[in-house]
Amino acid sequence: MTFVPFEITLSAAPETAPAAGAAKVHASLSAPVQREVSPIGVYVQHYLRRLEKNDASDRTDHLQHHADHEAAEAANAVNDLSLDDDEEEEEDADLLSLDPKEWKQQDHYQVLGLSKLRYRATLEDIIKSHRKKVLRHHPDKKAAQGHLNDDRFFKCIQKAFDILTDDEKRRQWDSVDPEVSTDIPTGKEKGDFFAVYAPV
Repeated sequence: MTFVPFEITLSAAPETAPAAGAAKVHASLSAPVQREVSPIGVYVQHYLRRLEKNDASDRTDHLQHHADHEAAEAANAVNDLSLDDDEEEEEDADLLSLDPKEWKQQDHYQVLGLSKLRYRATLEDIIKSHRKKVLRHHPDKKAAQGHLNDDRFFKCIQKAFDILTDDEKRRQWDSVDPEVSTDIPTGKEKGDFFAVYAPV
């Protein structure tokens, strides 16, 4: 068992406090009892690590570990939003009639069926959804069904895939995504601080 020493310095009494002899004692203090405290949690672990290293430059290390810990928890929360094989978004007539020349106005996540995930979609999700869409809307398949020269939506799928698989273009699209809330918290929100004030 490791004992962690904590030094506590009490501040001086205010000037308005009564003198030492004038204070009334309403009850006597109980006898001190030594108790064992189990050091647990990420903060105690970082504190112990710093004590062992005895290195002042390691102070930023615990901040990085904390950020990594929060990122891992956020990633675990996103796993709950992963795509199911059987679950697919409906394609309405407006979506299927998109003009590929107006690709800047299209919702790339909706075109690939990723409206639920949006910026949280991984590259694997994008590739998987793209394959499904291509198999369904390939021009050769539509030609076999009698829809000649109907490759407009297929071009929209390809454009959405090109943008969402390019890191720089995807960041640009996500920065103007109308479905993502960019409202600044007012400070009155209830809930987990890191979830409320997480980066947008």
